[in-house]
Amino acid sequence: MIDTVIDTGRLTLRPEAEEDRAAFRALVSDREVIEYCAVWPHPPVEEVVTARFLSLDPARGWRLSILEGGRYLGRVTLVDGSLGLMIAREHWGRGVAREAATALIAHAFRTRPGLEAIEAGHFEANVASAWLLAGLGFRETARVTRPSRLHGHDLPGVELVLTRADWQASHG
Repeated sequence: MIDTVIDTGRLTLRPEAEEDRAAFRALVSDREVIEYCAVWPHPPVEEVVTARFLSLDPARGWRLSILEGGRYLGRVTLVDGSLGLMIAREHWGRGVAREAATALIAHAFRTRPGLEAIEAGHFEANVASAWLLAGLGFRETARVTRPSRLHGHDLPGVELVLTRADWQASHG
């Protein structure tokens, strides 16, 4: 998994590299980007940045930088069966999140035969994530409250799942 590189034609998804650190720090420093990311305080704390960058045991999944023409756009992750995305604000509305998530989900189901489902979650107020995940075929499994480090309290959230069968039915 450490050598995973996925090329979509427009985007390249590849393992995070030290050269991405400054762009990643800028990404998680943008309050609008992390508004609905449960784990990020604002401003970011260096220990949290370090713990969430280049520190993943490859057996747990993927943390991939999203690049377009060599330019860092954000990251897509699939860690412990849970999908995550963060896209730099200047690239919102360009289909980057959908393209990156689609590519990683397809790769995961293709290369991990025992993976039967992928989970995701979002805060209720995150309409963009709700729309994206529904479009990818995720189905709601629960309404929950989730802690938000940025807000300092729990917020209403939604948990979802995408099964291998649902993915294959909609994506061949």
